[in-house]
Amino acid sequence: MTVYPQPHKHVVMQRFSKFKKNPAPGEAPDLKINNQYP
Repeated sequence: MTVYPQPHKHVVMQRFSKFKKNPAPGEAPDLKINNQYP
């Protein structure tokens, strides 16, 4: 697993935050990735 710089991680978390509100079937695996971040 690649460790991204902190700023990039924030951007990724913001994207997954949108998926939490209205996740599509394709985004389901991405939510699991988001849960790996505190």
